[in-house]
Amino acid sequence: MSDHSRELNDEMRSLTDEVQGLATQHYAYSKASNDASPISRKLKSEISEITKAYVDSFEEQRKNIGKCYALGNNIRELSKIGISFLKRNESENVSKVQALIKKAWTLLGEFNIPQDMAWTFDSENGQEMVEFEVSVVLYNCLYANIDPETIHLPSEQELNVRQQTWLAGVGDAVTEVGKIHLERLSIDGIPKSQRIAARKKYIDMACSLREGLDRFETAYGQVVNNSRRKGFANTYRGLLMRIDRMIIREQEALAAIYDTL
Repeated sequence: MSDHSRELNDEMRSLTDEVQGLATQHYAYSKASNDASPISRKLKSEISEITKAYVDSFEEQRKNIGKCYALGNNIRELSKIGISFLKRNESENVSKVQALIKKAWTLLGEFNIPQDMAWTFDSENGQEMVEFEVSVVLYNCLYANIDPETIHLPSEQELNVRQQTWLAGVGDAVTEVGKIHLERLSIDGIPKSQRIAARKKYIDMACSLREGLDRFETAYGQVVNNSRRKGFANTYRGLLMRIDRMIIREQEALAAIYDTL
């Protein structure tokens, strides 16, 4: 923190203390005033008794908002780092990232913040966590020689997220792994047979998940959308359309390869 920032913080703290001191003096005078009627004095006493804890609670929430933003940024940064580890097949580091994201997610739920903001923090950061967790599973489906019976998608209960958040995270994972898949195919020297096999495998996987997500395409947006932000891209149907574009792109590329055979 710069010297100027520290000076501003000190001045803000001093100003806040002065305001609170005057407010305390004012409310003490108001409470002790004999000018008010018995009804007025009783109402003032009642509201004062009820709201006396609000000041500390609201101040706590104000401070916690910044902490929650910091945790959300950590989750997003960890997700980016984790994808890099995933591409390099650094499974130990991927596991570390998964553990850290879950820790940050757990901490996020512990802070006292306004409920509408809590919903936003939960939906956005929970979606990021689900996306990374499912991306790990899908990456292994594409590039690891695994027994299909061992494939397991972590559920919303296991990840402690809402159903809408889980659906959005799964959809994002399909497109995120699609980007990794495209990066791999951009490497020169991969035999045509391997390119065909890779594209077919991704199409098969993406279509399977798209089919599972399709059952909620006509659900009310207010129910199934994980975001309250405006714009079609932030809706559940917008998410499905992004998956569709990814699948179509792969199908067109595969068809182009077959046309040259």
